[in-house]
Amino acid sequence: MQKVHELYKIEFSDGVKGALGIDEHGQLYWSGRPVLTEHKVSLPWWIEFSCVIGSLSLLVIAAAVAWRYVEPLLA
Repeated sequence: MQKVHELYKIEFSDGVKGALGIDEHGQLYWSGRPVLTEHKVSLPWWIEFSCVIGSLSLLVIAAAVAWRYVEPLLA
């Protein structure tokens, strides 16, 4: 178990006590329990597919607009 260095102690008006701490690796702790600082998000396959299709269509539109501006310069 990691040694937690207490940084701050507090007692709220309703009598609840808490302490903020940190270990050697930079993990935060509140009252001795680790604080969740990162949470991975997973999306359904159809949302990922929609993002890919949207990105590809944006790329095609950007290429078409760029060609429209470059074409007169080449003529």
